[in-house]
Amino acid sequence: MKYMRYLIYFGLIVTINYYLSMYVTVDKKLLHSLLAFVLLTGVAFLLITIEYFFNRKVHKSRD
Repeated sequence: MKYMRYLIYFGLIVTINYYLSMYVTVDKKLLHSLLAFVLLTGVAFLLITIEYFFNRKVHKSRD
């Protein structure tokens, strides 16, 4: 149960990558591939940031 959120994050990123590959990078242009990379990196950074702030609050409440 402790690592269930990481499995959810992984599933979310895989799903986003699937839809980006279907709709954004379907014609294999460089600009569309870069856009998909930036969007996927942005989502991953957002998840990492949310995780950091969530864990920081949990650790502060334990002290």
